[in-house]
Amino acid sequence: MDYTKIIEGAFEYSKEGLLVRGGHWLKLILALILLTLPLLGYSMRIYRGATPAPKVDGWGKLFIDGIKLFMVGLVYSIPVITVQVIIYAGLINALLSGQLTSWDQLVTSSMGLQPAIGLLALMYILEIILLILLPIATIRLARTNSFAAAFNIGAILEYIGKIGWLTYILALLLISIVVGFAVFIIGFVIALGVYLISSSLIATLLASGVLLLIIMPPVQVFRARYFTQVYDSVAPAE
Repeated sequence: MDYTKIIEGAFEYSKEGLLVRGGHWLKLILALILLTLPLLGYSMRIYRGATPAPKVDGWGKLFIDGIKLFMVGLVYSIPVITVQVIIYAGLINALLSGQLTSWDQLVTSSMGLQPAIGLLALMYILEIILLILLPIATIRLARTNSFAAAFNIGAILEYIGKIGWLTYILALLLISIVVGFAVFIIGFVIALGVYLISSSLIATLLASGVLLLIIMPPVQVFRARYFTQVYDSVAPAE
């Protein structure tokens, strides 16, 4: 797999769809404000192999597709959420019952609130499994419009095997590093600049919120196109 070509392809796709067609970017910002569901629905269009970047229209369809994608992500997240609830159940109960009234109590409490190492390890393992399965599952949902296909773990693992496990894991790590580094640098520079100019924490937080609205659409489009290319590296777009 040519990772450089895939990254460049995802970047050009995002640039063409959002910078050249500036109206698309504004519409996707609106989609993000509207509970993020239309933005998820737009990602479904990308997962289906649309080239160039599709128009931002058919808002009803975007909402419906977004709900489908959200539901798949939620179901896959249930094991992780369940373990997290178990881990922090004692802490949550103590907070709700008023047994912890200060930060010192929260830190030094001997009420057995520290999560077990085994459960923490299980949570991290489940999160890794989620990160591995979800990209393929969501593309299968988009391509087949079938929840059964999205939850067919055997078929998903088989498809990852076709891509190559090492190749696929490296692709996941690469997108995490590229997106994480870019977002961190942009966010840090802008937040620092605003703070140095205004010396106001509130202004910095507001600027960070606005920045999030601006950069999330291109980040999501980039990620969606990246994963689509990874998926199609062993099969043509359906």
